[in-house]
Amino acid sequence: MSGSHIKEKVTGFFRWLWSFAAVRLLWAMLLFTGVQYTLWGQPQRQQAGAYSGRNPDYELWKVQVEGVKGVLRQDIYALVYPKPPSRFLGLIPLKRYFWNWRKGLPRWFCKRFCEAPRFLTPEDLQGILSDVQQYLLQEGYLSSRVTLHLDTLSHRKRRLRLRIVAESGEPFRIGKFVPIDSPISLRFFIPYLMDHPARPRKRFSYDLLDADRETWTTIFQNEGYVFFSPSFILYELDSFHRQHIVDVYMRVRAPRQWLHPYRLRAIRIIDGDPLCTEARFSDSLVLTRGRVPVIIYTDDPKRLRWKVLLQKIPFQDSSLQDYARKQQLMTNGMVSLALYRYMRPVLRPVDSQWTDLWLCLDRAPAQSLTLDLSGGTGTATLAGVRLSVSYTHRNLFRGSEQLEISGNLGTELQVLAQQQIFQLWRGELQASVRFPQLAFIPERWKRRWLTASTQTAISTLFERRPEFSYLQLSGNLGYTWKAREDYMFQNKALIQHEVQPFSVFLIRTFNLAPEYQELIARTPRLRQSFEDQYIFAGRYTLLIDQVYRKRSRYWYLLSQIEWAGNLLTLLQDLTNLQVFPYAHAQFLRTEVDLRRYIRFYFPPKTVLIFRGVGGIIVPYGVSEVAPYLRQFYVGGSSSLRAWTIRSSGPGSTPYDTLGTVSALLFNNRTGDIRLEFNVEYRIGVGNFVEGALFADIGNVWLLRGDRQEAIWSWNRFWQELAVAGGIGLRINLVYFIFRCDFALKLYDPALPLEERFVLPHLRDRQWQARFYNQYGYKYPFWNLVLALGYPF
Repeated sequence: MSGSHIKEKVTGFFRWLWSFAAVRLLWAMLLFTGVQYTLWGQPQRQQAGAYSGRNPDYELWKVQVEGVKGVLRQDIYALVYPKPPSRFLGLIPLKRYFWNWRKGLPRWFCKRFCEAPRFLTPEDLQGILSDVQQYLLQEGYLSSRVTLHLDTLSHRKRRLRLRIVAESGEPFRIGKFVPIDSPISLRFFIPYLMDHPARPRKRFSYDLLDADRETWTTIFQNEGYVFFSPSFILYELDSFHRQHIVDVYMRVRAPRQWLHPYRLRAIRIIDGDPLCTEARFSDSLVLTRGRVPVIIYTDDPKRLRWKVLLQKIPFQDSSLQDYARKQQLMTNGMVSLALYRYMRPVLRPVDSQWTDLWLCLDRAPAQSLTLDLSGGTGTATLAGVRLSVSYTHRNLFRGSEQLEISGNLGTELQVLAQQQIFQLWRGELQASVRFPQLAFIPERWKRRWLTASTQTAISTLFERRPEFSYLQLSGNLGYTWKAREDYMFQNKALIQHEVQPFSVFLIRTFNLAPEYQELIARTPRLRQSFEDQYIFAGRYTLLIDQVYRKRSRYWYLLSQIEWAGNLLTLLQDLTNLQVFPYAHAQFLRTEVDLRRYIRFYFPPKTVLIFRGVGGIIVPYGVSEVAPYLRQFYVGGSSSLRAWTIRSSGPGSTPYDTLGTVSALLFNNRTGDIRLEFNVEYRIGVGNFVEGALFADIGNVWLLRGDRQEAIWSWNRFWQELAVAGGIGLRINLVYFIFRCDFALKLYDPALPLEERFVLPHLRDRQWQARFYNQYGYKYPFWNLVLALGYPF
């Protein structure tokens, strides 16, 4: 057998091995860690005449960008390859292979599943060079230099590698920003020059100038120049006086009729036609909003109480000051009405001083019926299905009030470490009414121009679990509104407030399992928390979610405070009457969830998340123990993922304290204090496949009790933090995200102090046998989480 024949056999074997996804995944991991190895030999440098660009059969197989990092590198790669080749599971370019085999495939199959590669021509190379140079100029690198290099990866397969070497140099920065030769007085610009985007010493870029145009346009519109356009602003750049410094001079050039403030003559509302064709309506109503007439074109004048629409219009007089902010608030207010799904504001000038504001509204169906079958997970490591039916009426009392009646029935499963199945059944009926304003509140207290709403609801919830069943009847009244987002040069954030001044819950527990009855009999705290009782509570919730465009770092804050039983206790003390047949709970509960998201531009789809959760509940007055459903717990798919739900804590409570089998099957380790920290690093592996590395730390504690190891102590709480780590895989299909996390316990505070680091016991069969003989089940070193959506 000749040497060439042996070489061909060996090469064929490696090609066959390369076709497996596992080998490709290992190859991607090696490349990610910086280890580079070539199966077919090192790529050859292009020799003179090896590629002239005249043969279009040479395929652009690989692109490398050198000399720049971060955002510049990613954007340059996107210029060369706007749409990278699609890969199956993010690893195998199947559509590219189908293209190579297209001669033996049906035409309909090729049309749908084949993807043509990109071939290089001399015109393409010249265009790539020009695009990269232009991009660097736009980003402020005015003295940059770009060169292209071609390497032949395979002569037989006719594949090329394009290397782009970009020498960017030092970026230019803004020296001074001066408005000149403007028909508007220069005194108008002075209050805004210090905080505008193109401030001195900032890196110069054309995108920065475009953002500056938009900012100045908003400023002009808020001053009454409502027809001002970004195209009216021109810039002159001067970079000759100082090295790497650009002076920016702004000119305003526009027709004279657009460069003076306009006044509002009337507001015209087109009810049910987003194209603003008022001629198709025969009837119109004339109302007033402050000192501005409001004309409504509609085909049914009695369909709606039009005062509801007027409450969402912030224009009180003919002045158009703060027009941009008021327009945004008005749009949000109109869309918050359940009866409308879209609004388009249009300004039509009447003469040189007056204009009309047209509001074109698109209606939503007044009634709808929805049937939904869904699968998912809750806060636990549970997976199941749910069938729900809902009926919606969006104009109940002719004021865009939304009535929703819904019911759902579902089941969830969880497989525990000793192959026991944890199954629960859940059924719920709910009726709610949402008002598009702050109802039951005096008129002078209302901020009617905000997207405020009132919601009242009654519901009943039945849940059957292996250890017990419970029935919950509830009713509540709540108000929700958003804070104003009118900060001109600051980063916007969604700030939402929710107040529930009144909510009542009746909780009854029954069908306790025999083992669970024994467990409750031995645990006074658990017995008191499961008593039938009322909860008369109020709650305030604050949500701050920073909304960024082209931002890489942002915060998320969710804080909540709940109080219960104060008014009812006061009423009973004054009257000496037992108003309700059951006892009521009295407690104060607060919880904070703070997250920090950091996005990286390279590698793409890479996010680092830090999360901290803390909470405390203090029972007082008539209650010694908080209700079971209000107590804190850790574990599950969004908490300590190596522990199942309610299976860690409180404190360093040993496993045998809560029983043997019950300690694993009936996980009821709850507490009054919760402290938890999570870190997760997500990275994109392919088009819709993501990987993750994570670490979870946390536990719960009691404020008081008869078990010292469960009570919070500043001296030892850090020794009682459970620690876990693991890896995850996520399939991001846009509409839903399927998540699989493998979590391993690293430190377990429920074990004796000298045995809490559990990894050394992973292969210690004597320790595992001793644990099994003592507690009756195997120690669960790891946990597999299957869930939908990100954990946080």
